[in-house]
Amino acid sequence: AIWSAWLRHLSPRPVRTKGRVPMVRYLRLSLLRAFDLGFTNLAMAHLNYPAKTMIKSSRVVFTMAAGAIGQKKRYSVAEYVTVCLMAAGLVIFMNADAKTSAIFAPIGIIMLIASLCCDAVVSTNSEQIMKTYDVGQDEFIFHLYTIALVSMGGFTILSGDMARGLSFLLTPGTMAEIE
Repeated sequence: AIWSAWLRHLSPRPVRTKGRVPMVRYLRLSLLRAFDLGFTNLAMAHLNYPAKTMIKSSRVVFTMAAGAIGQKKRYSVAEYVTVCLMAAGLVIFMNADAKTSAIFAPIGIIMLIASLCCDAVVSTNSEQIMKTYDVGQDEFIFHLYTIALVSMGGFTILSGDMARGLSFLLTPGTMAEIE
């Protein structure tokens, strides 16, 4: 974030023809991005890594659905068939993994689906905002992630996770010595 801010001040500023992005739009998308990251991290306690990777790789299904529903985008029949085949493969994998894995709870799947829904809304709205307000990708990402960083940082401070994490990091010794 610091590097992006520094580069932003060095590079010439483009002439804006369509106005500024309202801060409330950045706030909404930043909170959705924070929820996306939070749900993904929380899901790791309930799912194994291969299951998490497979579910997160189905991002295109959720992004396409959000684009079709929220932005009224049109996709070709081939794209719909591809997404349906991907979803079918994911269901088959998840069914097999649920029967063989020790770390596989439905709450983890629900958290990842919530994460993917947040990500899809952010992706489709980001594209629309950048086109509508003539905003470059670097500037947009800088604002989005700066707000998400502040909100997640505030949440970790209020929940006490920041103090526990810093305490752990500042404790000298190895894991075996600490435990």
